[in-house]
Amino acid sequence: MNNEPVLATRIIPGNLGTACSLKFTVYGGLHHIKGNHAPYFSLTYWEHRKGFPNQCQSGGAGHERILEYYPQFADLAALHLSDIDGVPMHAESNGWYNLAGALPDNAGEIRQQEPRWKQEADACIARHGLVVYGDPWPIAAEVVA
Repeated sequence: MNNEPVLATRIIPGNLGTACSLKFTVYGGLHHIKGNHAPYFSLTYWEHRKGFPNQCQSGGAGHERILEYYPQFADLAALHLSDIDGVPMHAESNGWYNLAGALPDNAGEIRQQEPRWKQEADACIARHGLVVYGDPWPIAAEVVA
C-alpha cells in the first residue's frame, strides 16, 4: 500500500464483528518529504479483507483503532505529525490561538517546552526503533553546511 515501515500486523478473525477475517497493519516511522524542514512522526493503519489487499475496510490515522490492538504505540500516537525533535505541527500558532492573546508574548512559554518534546521524541524513536523513510535525510546540502 505505501512505503511506510510496518510496525505490526495481525489477523482479526471474522467472528469479531465482521463477516470475514481482516488483515490489520500498523505503519509508522519518521516521514521525510523534500521541502519539509525535518522528518515528522507518522502512525497510520490499513485494514483489508484477508487475502484481498485491494478490498480496504478502513485505514488512516485512526489512533483509537490502532491503540485498541496496540496500546504500546500510545507515545507514537501522541507524537503523530510532530517533527523529529517532538515539536508539534503549528506549535506556536496553536499556542497563540489557545491562549487567545491572554499573555503579551507566549512564544517564550512555548519554546520552554522544546527540551521536554525532544526528550519524548528521542525516547519514542528508541523504544520503537523508528527510521526515517521517504526522501533522503539529512539533506546533502545541510550536511556540507
